[in-house]
Amino acid sequence: MMDNTNLSTFSVIIPASHSTTTLLSCLTAIAQSSLRADEIIVVDCGTPDRTEDIARHYGARFIALPGKGKGSARNEGLKVSMGGIVFGSFVLTVEEML
Repeated sequence: MMDNTNLSTFSVIIPASHSTTTLLSCLTAIAQSSLRADEIIVVDCGTPDRTEDIARHYGARFIALPGKGKGSARNEGLKVSMGGIVFGSFVLTVEEML
């Protein structure tokens, strides 16, 4: 385990790419959950949409990772997270859901 983790904290990492609609739904669900995350990290793969605005509106930490895929975004989120317990969530684009 890394030195920067604390087992009493809970982090959520959300890799995002062209997914403002589903990101909004995901962050709304997290905000309404009875389990409170100590940290929410949204890692964007460099999309020119409102991902950063939406993430910051919900108090999430935002990281831009242009030109990388969602796997790299997840790994970057893991690298910077402070939580001892980490939950990952992928938000899908509408095209990915079809």
